[in-house]
Amino acid sequence: MKDQERIFWDTTKHPVEYPDKIRKIYFRVSLQSRKHFTIWVGNISKNFANDIDWWVASPLSRHPYLSNLFHSICILRTLEILSNQIKDVLVKVNSKSLFDIIKIWSDKNKLSINVDYVRKNRKIGEVFIISKCIFFYFFLFFSIRNLTKKITLNKNFNNNVLIDTYAIKESIQNECFYKGLDRFLKKKKLNYVFFVPTFVSQKNVFNIIKIIKALNQRNYLFKEHYLKFTDILFACTYFLRTKKYIKKYKFYKNWDLSKIICEEIISSNNYSSQVGAILNYKFAKNLSENKIPIKKTIKWFENHIVDKGWNLGFRKYFNKTKTYGYQGFLSVPHLMHLNPAKHEEYAKVIPSEIITVGKAYVKLKKEFFSKLKVLVGPALNYQHIYKINLIKNKKIKILIILTGIKAYDLKLLEWVQKVSKIDNIKITIKPHPILPMNKIITNKNFPKNYIVSNENLSSLLEKTKIAVSSGPTGATIECLAYNCILLIPVIDAMDEFNLKNLDIAQGKYNLIYNEVELVKKIRKIIKKKYILKNDRKGNFKFINSLFEKVTNKNLKYYY
Repeated sequence: MKDQERIFWDTTKHPVEYPDKIRKIYFRVSLQSRKHFTIWVGNISKNFANDIDWWVASPLSRHPYLSNLFHSICILRTLEILSNQIKDVLVKVNSKSLFDIIKIWSDKNKLSINVDYVRKNRKIGEVFIISKCIFFYFFLFFSIRNLTKKITLNKNFNNNVLIDTYAIKESIQNECFYKGLDRFLKKKKLNYVFFVPTFVSQKNVFNIIKIIKALNQRNYLFKEHYLKFTDILFACTYFLRTKKYIKKYKFYKNWDLSKIICEEIISSNNYSSQVGAILNYKFAKNLSENKIPIKKTIKWFENHIVDKGWNLGFRKYFNKTKTYGYQGFLSVPHLMHLNPAKHEEYAKVIPSEIITVGKAYVKLKKEFFSKLKVLVGPALNYQHIYKINLIKNKKIKILIILTGIKAYDLKLLEWVQKVSKIDNIKITIKPHPILPMNKIITNKNFPKNYIVSNENLSSLLEKTKIAVSSGPTGATIECLAYNCILLIPVIDAMDEFNLKNLDIAQGKYNLIYNEVELVKKIRKIIKKKYILKNDRKGNFKFINSLFEKVTNKNLKYYY
C-alpha cells in the first residue's frame, strides 16, 4: 500500500541534499546502473567510432559533473520505485526534455507525479560562453606565436617524447602535475622529451602571458606552433556541426532518452573543453602530416573530453606510437568515467595503456573493461609520504577534510556541528584549494573551537590523530598513510565502497552513518586515550601498495 505522504524533490540540487528516502533510493539506483549505462553508451556510439565531433560531446563522457545524462537516468529509475511507495510526488527539474519524459510517463500510467520545470534563459548565456571561448583560443594562438620561439622537432630523430600537462598559475615556478620530473629530465639531459601544456582560461589574460613567458624558458613545446589558423576556426565552429546528431537513439531500458541526449549535445556548457579536444586532435594530425616521428606520448589522463581528442589523434595518426595515460592522482570509485570502457578502447579515444600510481588501483581501473592494459608507475606527486614521521602524540585532535564540492562539504560540516559540543576539543578544518571556506559558509557564528587551516594537507595529516573525510576524494587514502584514525561519514552510498574496492581492510577505517554516531565515536576515542600504533613496517607495506616509489626503472615511462 502506498504512503499517504506528499514528497517534494528538487532534482536540481546535488543528490546528497535530497530527502532521506529519495537519497537512499537514488544512490542505490546509481550503484546498480553504472555498468548497464556504460554498455548502453557504447551501443549508441557504434556508428561514430572515428568521428571526433561525436566523442567530444558531453553525454559520452560518463562524467557526472559534465553531463546530466546518467543523473537523468537515476532520476527516472528512482521515480519508478517511488511511484509504488508514495502517493503524491512533486518533482522539480531544469531540463525541458526530462520534464517532457516524466510528464508523458506519469500521464500514461495515471500517476500522481507533478513536474515543475525551471526554465533558464540559455541563449544569452550560451552566446557569452561561446564568444568568450573563441576569444580565448584565438588570443592564445596569436600570443604564443608572437611571444615564444617554435621548437622544431627533428624529423630524423625517432625518440621524440611528448608529455601532456596543464598550464596553470602554479606552473610558473615548477611543473606541478609531474612533480620532480622536469628536474630529472634536465639532470639527465633528455632534451628530446617535451611537456605540451594545455592552457586553462583565466579571468585576467595577463596571467596567461606570464605563464607563457615562464614556460618558454623550459622544455615546453607549444602545440599552437603546430596548429593552423583554420584549425582554430574549425574547432571553434564545433557548435555549428552538432545538428548532425539530432536523431533517435537506442532506448535505455524502457526510456527514450533521445531528446535528453540531443539537448546536451547542442548545449554550450562544455564548449571550451570541446574546442580544446578538437585542437588536440588537430595537433596530432598536423605532426603526422609533417612526418615528425613520435616515440611515445604520456597524457595526464582523467578521461575528460580533452583527453579523448588527444588520444584519438595520436592513436589514429601514429599507430606505432606508444600512448600512455598517467593517472597521477588517488582514484576512488565515485567517478566512473575515470575507469575506461571497452567501447572507448574500440574507438581509440583512450590511451593504449594506463599508468596508475599504485598496485591497489589496477583492479579498479578494469571495472568496465577487464582486458584494459594497466601499468604501475611512480606516484610522482606523493613521494613525500615515504618521508612520513610517525608521531604518537598528535597535536591536532580532529581534522575535517573537505572535498571541494560544495554540497558534500556543507553536508559534512552539518554533521560535524554536533562534534563542536565536545568540550575542550579543537577542530581543524582543511578546505579544498578549489573551494575556499568563505564560499562554503558565511556564518560568522561559527563555533569558537573550529580552526580553518590552509596549511598543506600532508603537513596537517602528520600532526592529526582523528581525520574525518568522505566523498569523491583521495584524501581518505592519504589519511591512512599517515596512520590517522579515519572516520568516514557515509553521506553518499559510494562512501561505503571507496576503500573496500581498493581491497583496504575495513579495520583500517570506520564508517559512520549519522551525526550522533560520529559524536559517540569521537568521544569514545578521546575517553580511551587511544594511542596510535607506531607500526612503521606495517605502515610502509600498506603505503607501497597505494603509492609506488619513484625509481630509475619506472621513470623510463617518461623518456
